[in-house]
Amino acid sequence: EKILIATINASIKKRKNPYSLCNIAMDVGISKPAIFKYFKCKESLIKAATAKAFDDIAAIYIQVKNQFENDVEKIIQYFSLWLFNNPSYLIFVLSQLYSGLNYHA
Repeated sequence: EKILIATINASIKKRKNPYSLCNIAMDVGISKPAIFKYFKCKESLIKAATAKAFDDIAAIYIQVKNQFENDVEKIIQYFSLWLFNNPSYLIFVLSQLYSGLNYHA
């Protein structure tokens, strides 16, 4: 969980290569080889972090939607507020979508 969150949060760090395993390991406080206990390669880490980011965003949206039921204005307001307070999630997901689009272009 900590490795995935560090990977998501790497999107807002001002680094040359924010998703390097060395940087992520440093942010978690572990060694780079320790990451391989949980993920077989960088690609599997990025995929798992992307899945977590999507799941977390969806869970927050459902929570807000259930709380405010049919009040669309409040749903948008509180969901937007969560995204504003957690920019790494949106930036990470958009960066992964963008890199996927470039990969297939």
